[in-house]
Amino acid sequence: VSIERETYPAVIVGPRPLYAYTTDDYWIDLGRPEHYLDSHRDIFDGRMPLGIELAGKAVTGAGAATYGPGTVIGPAVVGERSHVAAGARVGPYAVLGEDCFVDENATVRNSILWDRVRIGRGANVEGAILASRCSVGEGVTIMRGAVIGHDVTIERGSIVPGDARVGRDGPVSVS
Repeated sequence: VSIERETYPAVIVGPRPLYAYTTDDYWIDLGRPEHYLDSHRDIFDGRMPLGIELAGKAVTGAGAATYGPGTVIGPAVVGERSHVAAGARVGPYAVLGEDCFVDENATVRNSILWDRVRIGRGANVEGAILASRCSVGEGVTIMRGAVIGHDVTIERGSIVPGDARVGRDGPVSVS
């Protein structure tokens, strides 16, 4: 729903008056991927108060203490049973959902991985959103602004360009 194009016009022509209230509360429209990523950064930086403690630039989340031998750079959240393999780098500004796996020498920065996402050896994910159960092959590059849908497989060596939208029409090979 578009509040400004659907909700407000319907209320304005309705039988009841419309009032406004000025507030300093946090507000961001999450309808665009870049805003979704921005909101996570705002949470990490304390600009969006959620009542959760992110302890400054720390690595937090249910899996923070057991993420594996790889390097996780805060601020970051690591979900339960997520694993970062040796030589891999996650963060800053990264979210790994539950049961994620980041293989050796892979990099995930400024990105959000939902649950059960697999990142292959040597892959690079920068500023992207990956929905649940994605599988990213070895040596893949996913560029800033890309959004990968549920259950999508990105084949080995592919390059997903910035701002790409990849649905689950089957395995994708983009170069």
